[in-house]
Amino acid sequence: MAANGPVVLAAATMAALGLWGLSRDSSMGNDESATHWAALLSLPQLGHLLAHIDAVHGLYYLLMHGWAALGASPTTMRIPSVIAMIAAVAMTVILGRRLTRSAWTGLCAGLIVALTPAISYYAQTARSYALVFACVIGLTLALLRAMAAETAGAAGARIARRWLAYGGLVTLAGYLNELSLLVLAAHAVTV
Repeated sequence: MAANGPVVLAAATMAALGLWGLSRDSSMGNDESATHWAALLSLPQLGHLLAHIDAVHGLYYLLMHGWAALGASPTTMRIPSVIAMIAAVAMTVILGRRLTRSAWTGLCAGLIVALTPAISYYAQTARSYALVFACVIGLTLALLRAMAAETAGAAGARIARRWLAYGGLVTLAGYLNELSLLVLAAHAVTV
């Protein structure tokens, strides 16, 4: 099996499932409507929303505010979630392969994620869930890389960069959804 074949196959599967029926007749659910509404606010209005009503989704709303410059249709608003879930599936393959040293195991892990109905649902939802999932998988990979660099006796600067990447992803995930920080308990057990 080619080195990148499993990643490409799993990511392509997620892309096909994520894009299939994405428009849903231009209808949006309640939570998606909140994203749509917040993304179209002016920056001062968005600041007011975050200061007085909904600070939990602040970073996501800010990101979607920028994304809305490309368009505000339901399909366009869902594309960041599709992209994030494709990235998450690809990283799942890499994580599975890294942990088991088996490309087949990585492929199976990625396909299981891609073929799980809840994953397809969140890939097609204009909310932060797919971005949070991608951040958590990414920071798990960053943790493994940092630990591997320490074990291999890499240069101090290289180790520091890997831990900084881990910290940056932890911060990003936390700002997207504070519950993502619960992964730190699992990482503490791993370390």
